[in-house]
This record gives sequence, structure tokens and C-alpha cells, in this order.
Amino acid sequence: MRSSAKLLNVALAFSCLAIAACNGSDSSVGDPVSANTSIPNGSSSTGTITGTATGLVALTSSSYSVAPSTTALVTIYRSGGSTGAASVSYATVGGTATAGVDYVARTGTASWGDGDISPRIISIPVSGAANGKQFGVRLTDITGGSSFGSPTAATVTVSSSGTTSSTSSSSSGSSSSSGSSSSSGSSSSSGTASSTSSSGTTKSSSSSSSSGASHASLPPGYYVSPSGRDSNPGTLAAPFLTLAHAQSVMQTAGDAQTVYLRAGTYSSTALSFTTADNGQTWSYYPPDGYNSAILDGGSTGMNTGTNVITINGTSNFTVNGLTIQNFRNWGIGIHGGPADTVSGFPTAAPTAVDVTIINNMVNNGYTNTSTVNGDSGWAGGGICSSGSTTNLHILNNVVTNQLANGIRAMPTDTSGRTNPNGNQDGLTISNNVVLVTNQAIGDGGAIYVQDVNFNSTNITISNNFIRDYQSSPSLRNGTSPMRDVAIYLDEGASNVTITGNVIAATSNALPSPSAHEASTMAFYMSSGHNDLWSGNIVDLGTAGVIMNFDYECDSPAIDCSTMTGNSFTGNIFIGNWSGAQRSYGSSYGPYAYASTGYNSPVVATVMHNMYYNYGSGSLSTTGNQFGDADPITGSNPLTSGMTYAIASGSPAFNNPAEFPGIVGGWGPPGYVIPSTGTPPSP
Repeated sequence: MRSSAKLLNVALAFSCLAIAACNGSDSSVGDPVSANTSIPNGSSSTGTITGTATGLVALTSSSYSVAPSTTALVTIYRSGGSTGAASVSYATVGGTATAGVDYVARTGTASWGDGDISPRIISIPVSGAANGKQFGVRLTDITGGSSFGSPTAATVTVSSSGTTSSTSSSSSGSSSSSGSSSSSGSSSSSGTASSTSSSGTTKSSSSSSSSGASHASLPPGYYVSPSGRDSNPGTLAAPFLTLAHAQSVMQTAGDAQTVYLRAGTYSSTALSFTTADNGQTWSYYPPDGYNSAILDGGSTGMNTGTNVITINGTSNFTVNGLTIQNFRNWGIGIHGGPADTVSGFPTAAPTAVDVTIINNMVNNGYTNTSTVNGDSGWAGGGICSSGSTTNLHILNNVVTNQLANGIRAMPTDTSGRTNPNGNQDGLTISNNVVLVTNQAIGDGGAIYVQDVNFNSTNITISNNFIRDYQSSPSLRNGTSPMRDVAIYLDEGASNVTITGNVIAATSNALPSPSAHEASTMAFYMSSGHNDLWSGNIVDLGTAGVIMNFDYECDSPAIDCSTMTGNSFTGNIFIGNWSGAQRSYGSSYGPYAYASTGYNSPVVATVMHNMYYNYGSGSLSTTGNQFGDADPITGSNPLTSGMTYAIASGSPAFNNPAEFPGIVGGWGPPGYVIPSTGTPPSP
């Protein structure tokens, strides 16, 4: 099997608890899918085979386990041969779980070009209501240069306990390994970007590996080390010295599609990947431990240093377990489609498909936030994507100390002119930690998604931990709005599921100076449709000035009668202050919900959210245009600690809130949320 496919399977297996979606055993438990079960188009799981087979296509396992309110990741492999193009159809099928209620139905086609055997990932958002239920995934109708391996059907079981170990079975054989890791770390709450990481570290609990993998069990690949030589053959014993040389060799490397970066610092890194790098994986070396390889862009302030990793039109590409630090505009940038000079991608490229950014530490970003340059922070962030990107997965990363956004995704620039047909279908932002962001931007998001094209689908933002997301008074751009947001859906972002996230407290929280002006906000959405916010927990802090949810029409030029299908239910809001909530102009509040732009003619469904103040003050449940139709007040949700653990007897789990619980397991395996930073309200 091609090494990129194997390594991604290793990464997902070792990250099983953290991503809450991993392979189960080969035995299906109560399998709702059999070889002859029909799916909507009437095909069977054995499907049809067209063409001359030179390889096998199969799922990694016949059984997967996933926690509620997360995303199941089901991987398809092509192995045993790669001559000619190949494709296979896939679809979810119902069991005890119901499509559209318990999970998002998926149908589509996975395709490979001649010589390509990198994995394809199906991302399936799962709701909190799916706990204890099952659904299926099956492959059908294979064409081209492959035939079916085994298995071609799988059961996905939704369980609140999740799964902590993995055994995968594929047509090419199987392997398993186990191990453990632990970490500790700290986070600066000073609101300044510095050359010292605020993210903490992940450390191996044994001398062999933080992931449990040994060299003998790894897929084949080339090795790079700060102590190597480019005249070496690139083996473990004789590694290359430079990343640029490794990239050059990889472009003609055949099946050896993994680069292992040995521990150490790679200074002044500026890697740019194109279609010549399709199918590659750039990874930490597992025996060295997660995040042991440090790619440093050399930035010490705005307009200095480099952008560390740029992925321009590259597909089936993975960045796994690296530390990216001290960069100019972005740590990891992904782009597809026409050139986007505003976002910093001056050349056109094909759509970037199936890019996975997983288990990385992304620290100290100096994105230019000057309005003189016309970007005000648009050109970057810790991890940022621009233009046409399909099935981009941003998973289990730690993003810290950013002058601008933490994680940013948009299919075009703010005008909508650079890529009017672009979309970011299948975008998944899950299980990440985002700390100390938006320090200078004045109008940004710890997680920011925009879509002025209004046409992207199947977007998931789930199980992320966010803290300290408001701009610093000493650093912020004074010409920008004084508004920063934990999760920001801007200018048409639609078809997004936002669930299971923890929005911790933030320093520097700002009140609204007057009506229709912005304050610090937990959530913001503008002009979109079919956005579902549920099962999130939000700490409004001790000042009583953070707005719960800003819901607005971006402009009177936009037909906002299309803002249908939006809902905001089953979330928990806590705080600890005296007096009223002062988040929206003293003469027009106190409000939890407001529009700082233009009122939409269609309001969201807002109900069954829980509000509790650990102090003597009160949390608002109302707004200038709408409020919570059925608020839950006066009941202590029993949260505690830096990670807002909820006691098993919490009333939040009862009807009508029916809070699904927080999965946790954020960041790379072994990562621990730092105990510094703005403390929680309870």
C-alpha cells in the first residue's frame, strides 16, 4: 500500500480518542448493512466492476466507533496495484440511526488517477441524538483499474464512550500497535505574540514513541534530519538535510510518498507544494514523538520571515504531527482555484481535494493586519484556506499566539469576484485547540468561515476548545471594528453544523459602545442559511459584556429572506458577574441576542438554551429582534475546571436542553489544555 495511505491510517489510529472517530474491530456489532442491503439507487454493496482490475479498493474496517456530536471519518484504500484510473461509489445507509436527524447522509464517488493509491476520507457529521444508534457505509460500482477488496460495507456505531483503540482490516493486510503519551504545557495570557510557544508540548511516555509505532512498522518513506546531508540516500540511518531536497526527490519517488521529519529545528522554512506533490504525507517520525520536528519561519513581527507551508492546488495531501512556528502570514495555507491576491495566493491552481491537517502545533503568527495593505488580517491565520478546497480536514491541531484568525476558511475573497463558483464542500474543523488569537485584527475569529458564494455544503465545526479570542488593547488595529468572535460565520457561510465546542473565557472582553455597534461575541453569523448551532458550552466571563449570538443580514443589498433553516438550541451559557449583561449598548439592552448590522426578515429558531450566572448578576435571554423562545434559567449546569467538565447529574442532560456532553480529547494525542490563560467563571 502506498505510504501516504498507511501513514494516515496510523495517524487516525493513534489519534483515536482525540478525534472520536476511528476503526473498530473487524467484527460488525449489530451490522445494519449486509452485502445485499439496498441503498437509495438500488445498488447492492457488491456493486458492479467495470474495466481491467490491477488493484483492490476497500474500507479500512467493517466496524467504526464515533462519539455523539462529532464527525465519523471513514477511509477508503486502493492497494495492490495502481495502473490506470479507478473510481468507486459510496453511500451511507440507515440502520437504527436516521439520516438527516442522527447523521448527515453522504453519497459520492472516490476517484484515483493512474499511479495514485492515496486514501480517500468520507466525513460524516453525527448529532448528539445519535447516541446508541448505528448506520452503515458501503462501496458500490467500481470502475477502472481496481476491483473490490474486503470489506466493502461497514457499521458506524455512535457511543458516548467513543473508542480508544483501533484495529484496521484492509485488502492489503493489517497491522496494529499501541502506546501512550502524555504532555503538559502553558499558555501566555499576556496577549502578545512572542518566539516562545504558548501551546505547551506533547511528550512521549516511553523512549520508543509517543504513538507506539516502531520504525519497523512504519510505511516506507524518506527521512530528513537537521544533522543529515543531501548527498545521503534519505534513509533512517542516512537522512537528507533539507526539506527542499526531500521534496524534490519525493516528486519522482513512486510509491515512497511519506517524508519523516526527525526531531529538531528546521530554520527559515518556506515549503510550497503543487500538483507535483499530490498524494504525499509530511509527518513527524513517530519514535521521536508528536511535534518534535519544528518548522520555523523566522518571523519576529509583521512583514518578517516566511509562510512555512503553502499547499497550492495539491490534493490527497497530509501534514501530520509537526510544529509550525514564527511565520509571516500563515503557518499552513491551502488554496485552490483562481488567484486570490487579497488572501495572499497570487497564482491560480486546481481545486485542492482531500487535504488533511492533523496533530500539528501552529504557534506565533504575525499576519499583517494593517488596513493600509487592504487586508486587515485577511491574508492568513494559523491555518487558513482560500478558494476551492474540497474535503479539507483540519483535525486535532493546537493553534496559539496569532495576531489574526486562528483557523480561517473562505472560498473566495470578500468581494466574491476572485472565485465566484468556488466552494469548500466537506470542510471539517474538529478537535482543535485555539488559544490567544485575534490579538491585533480587531474583527476576526478564533475559527472564521466565510462564503459570499452561498454555495458550500456539508461543513462541520465540532469539538474544538477556544480560549482568549479578543484582541489585545496594545496590539489591535484601531481602524477596525472592536469585535472579535470565538466562532465567526461571515457573509453567507451556510450549511454549517456547529456542535460540541467549548468556548472558554477570554481576556480583554469589550462592551458595545452603543446600539448597533459590536462587542466581544461568542458566536456570529451573517446572511447564511441552514446553520445549526447546538450542544456548545460558552463561558461569558466575569465582566458581563460578551454577546451570546449576533445574527444579522450583512447588507440591504443582499436578499436575506434566504436566511432560512438556522437554529440555535441546546447550548449552555455561564458567567460570573453582578448586575445585568451589558453586551449591546446600555440604552438598548441588556441583550444576549442582537443584530449589529441589518435585521434579517427571517429569524433563527432559538430555544432550550441554558443560562446560569455563578455570581449575583443575570444572563439575558432576549434580544432586540428575537430572544430564546423557551429558555432554561436558574439551573446550575455543574461545570467545573479549566475544561468545563459537566457532572453526571447535571440538569443540562435533561429535557428540554438534552445537552449531549463534551467529547474532549483535543489536540494531538497526549495534549493537555494549559492551566494558564483566562480562568473559567465557575
